[in-house]
Amino acid sequence: MAKRKILWVGGAVLLAAAVAVAVFRPDRAPAVGAGMAAHNLCSVIFVGGQDAQATYRELVAPMLGSPWQRFLRYSVDRANHRVEASFAGLVHARADFTPGYGCRLVYPENLPSPSPLSVAPMPASDGFAPAEAVVSTDPLITAALDRLFTEQPGQLVKDVKAVVVVKHGHVIAERYAAGFGVDTPLLSYSVAKSFTNALLGI
Repeated sequence: MAKRKILWVGGAVLLAAAVAVAVFRPDRAPAVGAGMAAHNLCSVIFVGGQDAQATYRELVAPMLGSPWQRFLRYSVDRANHRVEASFAGLVHARADFTPGYGCRLVYPENLPSPSPLSVAPMPASDGFAPAEAVVSTDPLITAALDRLFTEQPGQLVKDVKAVVVVKHGHVIAERYAAGFGVDTPLLSYSVAKSFTNALLGI
């Protein structure tokens, strides 16, 4: 009786494991990691003009998490505007940059890349904010920005790059990390989609 119970329990565990594998597809995790690394590095390097190593260390590696980040390798081809990433040398991903469109991952089913698009420069001032960073005159806002940009020993690293404070349709304060400024494009992930959907809804 005890042996039959063990067999039943063992069978149930195996079935649960098989269902979990079928649903969660852990084999896809390396492909997702390599694709995320290739795309994010491509965007930050060729769209944002930022440093590859700093971006990997501050943006990509934390998203991969430990210990998985040690298995990822990447290379930047500046001549052809592309970034390749591999996970443990087994799973590979590539992202190509097209001027005016940004970066996209390369898949066999992709349509051909569009012709490069020339992008008009932003106006010096559009009434929303001047060309130079706005320094707040409010001591409370200044103190809040100081707290945001100051790393605290023993706490998680924040790596804050940019903060912009808007009130009544105008920028009233902004601050940027070294190497970043009012013209630096930054990855916004789902924030851009959320704002776009809200604006369309309005």
